[in-house]
Amino acid sequence: MSRSKVVRSLVLLSLLGESSQAVAEELTPELVARIQDEQSASLKAVNVAHGNKKPSQMDTAERRDVIREQAEAQQKILSQHDVAPKDYARYVARLSLEDRKRVTEETQRRATEKKSPLPADKP
Repeated sequence: MSRSKVVRSLVLLSLLGESSQAVAEELTPELVARIQDEQSASLKAVNVAHGNKKPSQMDTAERRDVIREQAEAQQKILSQHDVAPKDYARYVARLSLEDRKRVTEETQRRATEKKSPLPADKP
């Protein structure tokens, strides 16, 4: 292949990669808080399904199943939000202090929202 064909194919591949990334949701601190909240809820569901046992109380096969189910639950949440695990991990690792504060505030807001019952509509 000539050099120009190689360059052309690299440009085309990079454009295709960028367009697939554009489809995914843009990561924000609020979205990170929502994902973390949903992941913790799904992990609790897996733990409840296995009797809330400590890993030391499980045999090897059960421990392996729990680990696999937890990983599947986390991956399912990320795929529901169209976020690649690598992109999510990279974004969370690079959060600024201000963004971390926004994640914490959003997490607290979501927790209080869950605890407080919805106000009844008054006629």
